[in-house]
Amino acid sequence: MSDLTPGTDGGPRLTLSLLTWPFLAPDRRLRVPWRVTLLLAGTVLAYVAASGIVVVTAVCLGYEPGGPSNLADSLFHRLPYWPLLVHVVALPPLILLVWCFRRYLDRRSWRSLGFEAGPPALREAGVGLVLGSAAILLSIAPLALSGAVENAALGGSGVPRASGPTDLLIVLGCLVGAAFGEELVARAYILSNVRESLGSGAGVLISAAIFAGLHMENPHVSALPTINILLAGLLLGTVFVLTGRLWMAWTLHFSWNACQGMLLGLPVSGLTVPSLFRLRLVGSDLVTGGAFGLEGSLWNTVAASVILSVVVFIGVRRRRTVAGPGPSESSACSRETV
Repeated sequence: MSDLTPGTDGGPRLTLSLLTWPFLAPDRRLRVPWRVTLLLAGTVLAYVAASGIVVVTAVCLGYEPGGPSNLADSLFHRLPYWPLLVHVVALPPLILLVWCFRRYLDRRSWRSLGFEAGPPALREAGVGLVLGSAAILLSIAPLALSGAVENAALGGSGVPRASGPTDLLIVLGCLVGAAFGEELVARAYILSNVRESLGSGAGVLISAAIFAGLHMENPHVSALPTINILLAGLLLGTVFVLTGRLWMAWTLHFSWNACQGMLLGLPVSGLTVPSLFRLRLVGSDLVTGGAFGLEGSLWNTVAASVILSVVVFIGVRRRRTVAGPGPSESSACSRETV
């Protein structure tokens, strides 16, 4: 049993017993591992429900299965970006879920998740767009120089029907929403909570591992793509910690996907989407990424590692030249509580 005793502020203070200690921290909040676990469970349920809604809607609109067991193949064939639509449908419940967790379990403000606005936010968003595009362009450059890019043509959806402006606009919106939803869960919520109890390094590593785990069900996933997604998660977590805001991580994530998918016409984590151009790569899957896309390529491993190293180097130098706590630490310390 627990015991209520007067606190220093005159109010009751909870003395934790052996039964409550594994669940409640001294400040009477649910401990971080439980909050993260519950949020992940809610996230999975949101995506499962969204998948059902998208599939049922697609079937009602005429995307009929060609047989009793190949509905997914039929949808991928005629609407290859339908999994991205799931992210958009899941976004409102995800936002509500994170808000409730932040308000009632974390007892912190929504703004403290990294939504501070102002001129730095615009600058950070622009830098994120550059970094995400650079990671993909640095990955494709060696392939182009070595002759692995066999053909480059105007875009298409990768399926018999041609893609048009409507498809591209839909995919653009889906990529923006998908990047925001994943960053909201992995960086804004999970990293912020783990960082609060274990520090920034553990927060970046754990959130990156969870981020990679959430991609384990993607088509054509294997060991190397998982490693590269882990590296991408480390990069995203690092820029989030260095800036103390979500904007750079969000736009970096978006431009990473948009550059390889909408611009180059390569699979995005195993998914083919309508694009402006479509490259055909030849060679070993280890260097081209195969059906998973550039995220399954060793060149992407090199590119992500280089950019991560540069970001860490700049961040370390920045901390050394700024008096007092760095931006991320001061932001974390000054964020208001609810």
